[in-house]
Amino acid sequence: MAGNSGRYNRYTRSASKRYVDSTDILGIIVIVATAFFVYVVIHKQKSLERKVDVKQSRWKLLGFINRFIEHLISGLQDIGFSRSFYMSFIVSFLIPALQAIAFWLVINANG
Repeated sequence: MAGNSGRYNRYTRSASKRYVDSTDILGIIVIVATAFFVYVVIHKQKSLERKVDVKQSRWKLLGFINRFIEHLISGLQDIGFSRSFYMSFIVSFLIPALQAIAFWLVINANG
């Protein structure tokens, strides 16, 4: 019985190490995406002005991705620092705060 518990502990230690590594990678991805979002919203310049003609492009998927990114960036730049931006910023922090309070209340109720 003792031999099995040793194997189990080795497996759980390596599994938890993998989870820590994957959460670090996810954290880096979130930070990079946030930095990209802030850069796009703050800088009003159209850096992706060049158009790729889908008919001239060998890969239609590349043209589709390019149009999607241009549409996304122009939409984010249109939002800018408008009134709706500030309201969504406040609500985006309110929702997780209320969820954390609800979770805390459930934990306290269970003792």
